[in-house]
Order: sequence, then C-alpha cells, then structure tokens
Amino acid sequence: MKKFYSIVLVVMLFMLFYLPNQAFGADYGIDAAYQHLYERMDLYETGNELRLVESFMEPYPPYQNYIAHTYDNALTISVLLARGTPEDIERAGIISRALVWAQNNDPAGDGRLRNAYWATDIEAPWGGVPSIEDWNSSCGNMAWSIIALLEYYKNDPDPKILKAAEDLGKFIVREYKDPNNSGYFGLIGEHWKSTEHNTDVYVAFQRLYWTTSNPIWKDRASLAIDFVNSMWNSKDGMYWVGTKSDGVTPNSAYQQQCEDHNSWPILAFGKTDKSSRIISWLENNIATSHHGFSGFDFNTDRDGVWFEGTAHMALAYQVVGNSTKSNSYILQLRKAQKEALNSNGKAIPSACHSTVSTLWGNCYATGHVGATAWYIASELRYNPYWGTYNSIIIGESENFYFAEGYTGNGFDQWLTIQNPNSSAVNIEVTYMIKGKSNKTRFYTIGPKTRSTISVNDAIGADKEVSIQVKSNKPIIAERPMYFNYQGKWQGGHDVVGAASSSTNWYFAEGYTGNGFDQWLTIQNPNLSSTEVTVIYMIRGEANQIRQYTVGSKSRYTVSVNEAIGNNKEASMQVVSNKPIIAERPMYFNYQGKWQGGHDVVGATSSSPVWYFAEGYTGNGFDQWLTIQNPNPHSTTVTIVYMVRGGGNQTQTINIGANTRETISVNEVIGANKEVSMKVEASRPIIAERPIYFNYQGKWQGGHDVVGYVY
Repeated sequence: MKKFYSIVLVVMLFMLFYLPNQAFGADYGIDAAYQHLYERMDLYETGNELRLVESFMEPYPPYQNYIAHTYDNALTISVLLARGTPEDIERAGIISRALVWAQNNDPAGDGRLRNAYWATDIEAPWGGVPSIEDWNSSCGNMAWSIIALLEYYKNDPDPKILKAAEDLGKFIVREYKDPNNSGYFGLIGEHWKSTEHNTDVYVAFQRLYWTTSNPIWKDRASLAIDFVNSMWNSKDGMYWVGTKSDGVTPNSAYQQQCEDHNSWPILAFGKTDKSSRIISWLENNIATSHHGFSGFDFNTDRDGVWFEGTAHMALAYQVVGNSTKSNSYILQLRKAQKEALNSNGKAIPSACHSTVSTLWGNCYATGHVGATAWYIASELRYNPYWGTYNSIIIGESENFYFAEGYTGNGFDQWLTIQNPNSSAVNIEVTYMIKGKSNKTRFYTIGPKTRSTISVNDAIGADKEVSIQVKSNKPIIAERPMYFNYQGKWQGGHDVVGAASSSTNWYFAEGYTGNGFDQWLTIQNPNLSSTEVTVIYMIRGEANQIRQYTVGSKSRYTVSVNEAIGNNKEASMQVVSNKPIIAERPMYFNYQGKWQGGHDVVGATSSSPVWYFAEGYTGNGFDQWLTIQNPNPHSTTVTIVYMVRGGGNQTQTINIGANTRETISVNEVIGANKEVSMKVEASRPIIAERPIYFNYQGKWQGGHDVVGYVY
C-alpha cells in the first residue's frame, strides 16, 4: 500500500451544551480532539486506503512507537460515529474495513483479531497478511471490536461487517468460554477472568442478539453478566477486578482493584441499586489529585491521575445523574488537553506524569488516542458500549431545556421550578425567541419551595420561544401551557424539561390526519448554527427526509403537516451535527369529538424494552401504542398487556425496517381494562402511548408519553 505523510485539518464548530469549549479558547476542546484523531489516522496513509490509527504520539512511551492498538481503534470508530459527519462516517468505515481485512487475512484464519498492529501499514511487507505487532487476542479487545463493528453496521449494513462481528463472537466462545462455570477467560491458555472483559462481552453479545435476532447470543451474554454479578463485593460496595488463575476465586488483593472494572458496569447496566456504592468506593479509593490535576487513578495506589479513567468516571456520573461532578472532571480533561506534560493542545494524555502505575506497567504523559476518544465521549455524553447518549430526561439537574413555547393569542405559558435543596438557588433563564433577540432573566428561589413564572409576562405576547434554565444547584423544571388553539381547540399540556441536549432525538408518535396539527420544535443552545436532518418514517409509505438550518442560540419551528403532507402516520428521527433539543407538540380534534393537545420531549436513544404503567380502555378512552423501528432491518416486537385483576395478554408483531407501527390497545385487549404494558423487541426501538379521552363525560383532551427505560 502506498505510504506518505499528510495532515488533514477538519474544523467542525461543535459547541456543546453547558460546558462551552471557549473556556480554553477555540483551539481546544472537542474540535481539537477530533482533529487529533484525524491526524493520527492520516500519518502514514490518506484517502480511502485501509489503515488503522496510531495509538500514541511523540514522545512515545517505551516500545509503543508506530503501534495501532485494536482497542483504541474500536473506540475511534465509535466516537467518529457519535458525531457522525459524512467524513466521520467515511473514516469509521475505513477503520472498520481495515479490521475486517486484518481478520480475514490473519494467519490463524479463525476469526480472531490481534491486540495491536503496526500503524505504518496494515499489510505486512511480504504481502497478503496483516502487520501484527502484538500477537495476543485478549477477550476484552475482541469484544470492543464487535461493539465498534456493530455500531458501524448501523450506518452501513454490509453483510461482511456483520459476519466479521459474528466471527469474533464465535472466536470468543470457542477460545474463552469456561466449560464449567459462568464467564469467559482473558487469554488463550489462561484461566483467569476479568470483570472488565466480561462486561465488554456482555455488551458485545447482547448487541449481536439485537442485530441478528439469534437467541444464542442472548444466552451467551447471560454467561458474561452472571460472572460479573458473581464478582460483586457486597461488603465494600464494588466489583472485584476478576479471579485468580483458577477462574473462580475472586482476586481480592486491594492494590489490584481498578477503576474501569467498576465504572464500566455502570455504563453497561445503567443506574442500579449498586451504582451509588460503586461511585462512593471509587471516590474513596481511586480518586486522587496529582501534578495540578484532579481525577481518578488506574488503581488504588493513587500515584497519579489516569485521564482515560477520569473520562470513564465523567460518563458514569452522567449515567447516575450527577452532572455537577461529571462537568468538573470534563473541565479537568480540558485542562489536561491544554496544560498537561507533553500536551499538543489536541490529544488527551494517558496520565499526568510518566510513572502512573497500572496492573501491567506504567501509563505515560503522552497523547493517547484511547484517552482522547473517551474524552470526546464524555463531552458528547455518549456511551460507546451502547451507542447511546446519557440524557437525563427526568430528575434533578442544574440545566433544563424546553424547545417548545408560545405566547401568542390563546396561549398561556408558564415555567414552574422546584428547589428541593435546603438552601436558596440562583436561576438564570434564557428565552431564545424565534426572529428576535434573546432575553435573560434571573431569579432566586428559596429552600424547599416552588416558583412560578409567567412566560407571557416575562417576554411579552406573540413569541415562539425555547427556554434554557441554569441553576447553581440541582432543581426540577416543568413547562405547563394552556391554550385555545386557533380559537377552536381548547386544552393544555405539560412536560418536564430535557436535562441535556443530544445529536439524536426520536419520536414514535405522529399524525397529520384530519383534525390533527403536528409540529416539531427545535432548540439550538450552541454558539453557532447547526444543520438538522429529519427522517420521517411513514407507515405504509416511503420515508421522507427534510433538512433545516437552525441558528445559534435560537428556536426553529416545523409544521409536520406541511413538511410531509396530510393523512400520514409518521415517526421521526431528528439528527443534528451539534447537540440540540427537540419536542413534538400536537393539537387535535380527535375523530371530530374530543379536542385538546399533547406534547413530548423526544427520546435520545432507542432501547429493546419500554414500560408504560398507565393505560385505560374504558368508556370515553381510546388508547394507542405507537412503535418506531429506526433500524435497517425488521424487528419482532412482543407486547405484554398487564391487566389489573389478572388475565394478562401477549401480542407479537413484526415491524419493517425504518418505519412506524400503530396499535389500537382497545381493539387488542377489549374495553374497560386498566392496563400496563411491557414492550420488548429483538432490536432497539422507540415506543409512545397516546390516549384520547372524554373523562367522565365532562373533560375532553389527550395526553402522550414516551415509555420508561431503565
């Protein structure tokens, strides 16, 4: 393959929601981090040449010259897809196909990858085989490669990519599965097991199950999670690092307990009853301050800040809902990008100095692609395990966003704020008004009390407005609205704000039929404009795509009826090159008999399981279930209707690729039922539950919610 040196500089202004990169100037932050990934990728090859990304920069750590670690490249694929510009996706494809080439041409021919290759050329000088640097194939690295390939497969459903991921999974099962106990070994010929590796394998196999619908991968994933659960140390509130050489006995040596063996289960399993204890143990045993930085070490000796692990923790704090601590550690990472030893202003170094110990040696103060990728993930609130975004939709937060808002004729808009703290909070409310200058108002709210703000009074009449609420302490914010829509449909709706922005939003529900007016409202809280693509997934018809430019710090309104035409049942996927907030208000005269409106903040990611506690098919109530399948393949969905008093019912349907399905719950289970629902799919989906009613023959309206995921 032809070799030459080139530097590709890509400047994509990607200003994030409430941690502006300008804190250290325009040359630092997430754009510079992506620039570093591009530069390390283009160091020896450019264009469409298959290649891998060099892991370290000068000064190289000992014996790390010119090496491309497979784990680092898997992470690079994931964070390129997280931002998802056309060039990002193209580059992710080049790295993915390079891994597939290395797998297909490996001397062993058994589906494995190796831990590392030479970055100078993916092909060995004698041709036909990969240029292998580290001949081992550790279980965790194979699992991360599966995760990355499946994430790329969502963008390019090439059967060769899926086959490569499946072959890696089969290699793990064949070489690492414990024949007598749960879990998977760490290396060929060795019988120790790693909590971290098995967490990786659980995610990889679960994603293989979602992608292929083959239940064998779900069974194989259960072996990994069973092992991880067996490593739980209930006394200390943490996971043991793994086992001794017998594959069963926990390795309980204190000095060998690590950060990632505990933070990664939070990323893999979400917020659980173990999460707070894990966080507490990590803070008390791994957190450290060193060389002017605060963060987390690799292990319990606390001899320095390991910046990759600090990024893991920033994401873990996001999962458990502590954005204050997440933000504080992201700021430390930005500081490291600019000020750490050997910094180039772009990369995140492995550690704050060059003798930070790990279980296998030292981490060094040199720019590292893996640490840089994890930093990017923390800035984007992106969980590379699942390809999802850590948006906290309901709960306490220092930030709340509302894309929708209107103070025109017949609309009364309010903002209600709860302060659950034992001391007063200071609130900054920014009103982002379509076509007008923004307005900012400041409020102080007393301890353990509620404040009510009339938005009509605050900004005046006839304004289309989005709102950003900032607080110096965690609060809860809602936005109730009451209306006489166009002088004909009366009602009200209310939402809790989004606690963060995202580059992806999903809406399962949507209808432009007779008597329905559907809108999409978009808030851009960034300091630069953003390009937004809306994919309308229409039941029984071809999808439609529309693109919009939303100015900085502003609100944008889309009439969905005008965008796609009338009489459409349509789900939406909203994709932006910068984090935004999206809502979908709808106003209706339901079947010419019940008037009202409802509104939801979108879901930021799909999930294989959704729950709905509320549901009623009694007199005067029409209940629906709308399901969006954003995948390039069909999915099987099983709905369990849990009826009060017994007599549960189960329904199984198939939903085509990139489309929407509508279910009349009244027709499926019959009248006069109080019902909850569990919606489970073979691939990740989005589900909503609209209900229209004439409550006790006196109050008409409707409401809608996105399902609950945990």
